[in-house]
Amino acid sequence: MASEFAGRSDGWPGLQKAYGFTLPKSSVATLAEGAIYDAIGKGKPCDFGEVATTDGRIKALGLTSIPDDKKFFPVYNPALTLRDSVYKDHPAIEKIMNPIAAALSDSVLQTLNGEVDIKGEEATDVAQKWLQSKGFIGE
Repeated sequence: MASEFAGRSDGWPGLQKAYGFTLPKSSVATLAEGAIYDAIGKGKPCDFGEVATTDGRIKALGLTSIPDDKKFFPVYNPALTLRDSVYKDHPAIEKIMNPIAAALSDSVLQTLNGEVDIKGEEATDVAQKWLQSKGFIGE
């Protein structure tokens, strides 16, 4: 797990409490956040870890996200954020953005993030191609 996760109440201690288990410290590894994916994929030094469900490495490494059936973790969904004055001047932006937000499932975000993080494509190119493929913008 990442060092930050190890001590947060919405991290490792809270997770153990919510799911009713404990692991001895000798069975827990603290790694840099980015290294966790490869470590899980190799099963060394860990078989499971804390990750972002939208990360492209999940699919690329053949990992499985376990559903949080107790709803312990907060949902960190991406969201459009803009100044109130911009929204007031352009309220139609909601009609434009809602269908885009609805189309961005965890699976879609994993795929798009994988194109950037695994394949090395430019984020703006990946976003533009996806928006065009879904008919949200023209070519």
